[in-house]
Amino acid sequence: MSYTMIQVGNIFFEFINIMIIANVVLGFVAPQKSNRFISLVYGMTEPILEPVRKIATFKTMDFAPFVVILLIDYVVIPVYIHTIALFF
Repeated sequence: MSYTMIQVGNIFFEFINIMIIANVVLGFVAPQKSNRFISLVYGMTEPILEPVRKIATFKTMDFAPFVVILLIDYVVIPVYIHTIALFF
């Protein structure tokens, strides 16, 4: 049971990482924001990136996606795994 929950969590966090990378790529391409897929990507990632963006922006460089991916990989996932292992 705990292994399954850890795997599902890992898939979810990997999906979020991919969406953040898609957000960055779409930011470079600058497509129409009226597209449903693009709205979905921005709608899922901007609530995560916006608070970090206030801290992790240096002049015109936006490091928020990089910081969020590092936080997910090195803080959120280990805490999630330990929490699941503790309760199950």
